[in-house]
Amino acid sequence: MKNEQLENTVITLHIQKGWPIRRISRELGISRERVRRWLVSNSVSRDTTPASEITLKKKRKSKLDPYKEFIAGLLEKYSNITGQRVYEHMKQKGFDGEITIVRDYLKSIWNVVSKTPVRMVETDPGQRAAHDWSDYNIPFTLSGKTEQVTFFSYILGYSRRQYIEVVDDKKQQTLFRELIAALSTWMVCHGRSRAITRKRVWIAGR
Repeated sequence: MKNEQLENTVITLHIQKGWPIRRISRELGISRERVRRWLVSNSVSRDTTPASEITLKKKRKSKLDPYKEFIAGLLEKYSNITGQRVYEHMKQKGFDGEITIVRDYLKSIWNVVSKTPVRMVETDPGQRAAHDWSDYNIPFTLSGKTEQVTFFSYILGYSRRQYIEVVDDKKQQTLFRELIAALSTWMVCHGRSRAITRKRVWIAGR
């Protein structure tokens, strides 16, 4: 990012977003002294510019404006949420815009805020896997209705091979049944497979 672009980003985050100098410094990876210098320079420039030369731009209203706090809450709760899932949550809240503006807004946020690096865990074949539940609102052609469908997914840590199945609920009995089905499908039970869940580690052996 060029200095001029970086300076504009600093000023925008401080004035429009209300970010303190320390947070701007941490997120953008620049010194607090540099941030402070740019803010002071911008303040002096605004104070010494004749009022007749200042053009006030009217901020265009966006369909996203009423949902920005809701989006921020989703991003805070689900750090790896996709644009598609954010859009689906917003549709449930009454959003009638296109997914394009949602993706563009998310991209602008992710370009400014540095993301925590993801540490990849490499294991031997059959040693580790992860599972999750995913809810999707799917329109059905015959009925003309949109219904929520729940998918169970189980992905191997070594090969990234994935098992996906439609389920009726997220009960423990369903979890165990699908874990056994996934393990049986790939015949990985000769050794030991470790499934990482949200609350516990479940180990399946012979």
